[in-house]
Parts: sequence; structure tokens; C-alpha cells
Amino acid sequence: MGVAGKLTTPETAMTWYAVHLTNDAVLSGRERALTESLDRLLMGARFPRGAAVFSRYNMEDSSTDILISPAAVPICGAVAQAFGAVPCEPPQKAKGVALLLGDQRDIDALLKNAP
Repeated sequence: MGVAGKLTTPETAMTWYAVHLTNDAVLSGRERALTESLDRLLMGARFPRGAAVFSRYNMEDSSTDILISPAAVPICGAVAQAFGAVPCEPPQKAKGVALLLGDQRDIDALLKNAP
């Protein structure tokens, strides 16, 4: 089983993943390297619906989370894992989440409304 396969088991088929990047990591270009790699992979797959990548800025510590939708994991799971992706809760619309890669229509389909 390949590296991407580790993130795509039947148990994790609906699991979101997050790569947490400190402010220093963002400033050093790690965020850019990650998003460019994800963009190439998703572009190669022709951006299937539901395969999206979001960002969430954390004001408390000036960090950024890169959030990878479950449909994007089979396409870019190996890269996500190489950057330290871990399972996370689905993001919420009202939590400062922005679409980085994917179809605008996926915002409503993928993001939960905040309580």
C-alpha cells in the first residue's frame, strides 16, 4: 500500500486532514510549497467536485491550518502526509476558513455552518 493509501482506508473515507503550520513555517515558504504541490496534483486530476483545500488562520498563535477535504485525500494524501497531516474535524464556515484550491461551489457543500 502506498503512502496515500495510509490516509485512505474505509475507516477514514470521510475524514478531513489538517497540516498545521506555525507562523515561522509560513514565513519560510512551507505553506507555499505545500499549496503548490497540492495544486499540481489536483490540477492533474482536473479538480474533481468535492476535492478541495481550505486555509484557516489562527489568530491566537498566528499559525495557519491547511485543511484537505476527504475527496482530495486520495489525490494528494502522500503530499499531505509528508507535511504532517493529521485527522481533524470538518471546518466550519464562520471560523475564518477560506477556499485555497477547488470549486467555489464546494464551499457550501463541504463546510459546516457554525452553531
